[in-house]
Amino acid sequence: MKTIKIGNILSVKSGIIVHGCNAQGVMGSGIAAKLRMMYPEIFNHYLDLLKVAGSPEAAMGRVVIVPVSDTLFVANAITQLNFGRDPNKRYVSYSAIQTAFENLAALDDADIHYPQIGAGLGNGDWSIISDIIDVALHNKNHTFWVYE
Repeated sequence: MKTIKIGNILSVKSGIIVHGCNAQGVMGSGIAAKLRMMYPEIFNHYLDLLKVAGSPEAAMGRVVIVPVSDTLFVANAITQLNFGRDPNKRYVSYSAIQTAFENLAALDDADIHYPQIGAGLGNGDWSIISDIIDVALHNKNHTFWVYE
């Protein structure tokens, strides 16, 4: 079941916070940078995932889930090959989002929380991304956070 909450996803205390990452080893802006500051341990797991993947292309769609407390996990989902600030370029990969959320859907009884992954700095179309997530998580509890 999908829930929509207005507020700050960083206030979540239990479940899994999913955020999109690039495949270049940089968590320097957006929600990724904020989560890295709150939970520095997620960055090393992200770098390890990129090493294990072997190449940026092979990392696309992969997810590493890091425990940050007894009840909260952060999922680094590799959804962008590159990053940048060109407003005319889409950085997010819809297929990587689909793969990442299909992997998350396989988890038992996890409450999944996410912002508008890929629709901000990734320049993706939220209506497309939202549909991809809804299909992947159709039988899971998941919460979309609208930042306020």
